[in-house]
Amino acid sequence: FDAAEPLLAAVGQTVDRNGQPEGAITTLIVHTDWEAAYAAAPDLFENNPDWQAFHPGDDVIKSPLAQAYIASLFEGVDDALSIASTYTTVTDGECSGPMDFNGRWDWAQDAWEQGGQVSFEGGFTGSGHVVHIREFTESGMVIDDPNGVRLNGDHYLKNGMPPSTDHKTPAAEATFERRTETNIDLRAPYEAGLESSRWGERNTYARSELEALDALRWVLVIHADTQSG
Repeated sequence: FDAAEPLLAAVGQTVDRNGQPEGAITTLIVHTDWEAAYAAAPDLFENNPDWQAFHPGDDVIKSPLAQAYIASLFEGVDDALSIASTYTTVTDGECSGPMDFNGRWDWAQDAWEQGGQVSFEGGFTGSGHVVHIREFTESGMVIDDPNGVRLNGDHYLKNGMPPSTDHKTPAAEATFERRTETNIDLRAPYEAGLESSRWGERNTYARSELEALDALRWVLVIHADTQSG
């Protein structure tokens, strides 16, 4: 939050310290002047002035290039990109061919184990959105989801909202318990019917669930700058 605060102030926004850190990043992305960003660092956008064509408007949140640019604004972040998608793989700025789901999983896990900050897009909602990995094993992940906690189908208990009766069906309750295996503090407000701005914090997913959700459509790895400090 402290690192994001001056960046948000520069685009006329403030930090919501009651929410998840990913919310601050989302706000920063939505309010960035992308024409100015491209002019300042065209190499981060593959020197393609039309890079945003596939992510117009607020959909820019889903662009790994936009995510990488925002990351580059923070102190101590390396500007060498690592991105894996269904179309290409870029590791430390070097390009190679695309990988399947299992290949992207192993690639992302290796990057995470080496200390990279790893985010990815998946079909958590009908239009898809981006989440951040907190823990990573062969069998699953713990993620931060800026939208909230995904229950059954694409039904969400969204951050900042109290659970309704639809969020308290037996199936939804079972899913919520599974999602909060590593964040049991969320269970008290859920059971009491209270709102929380952190429903999407530290949600647990099995690997099979993520594959079914078309997770890792693209993966972005942010590296620490080993030359700084």
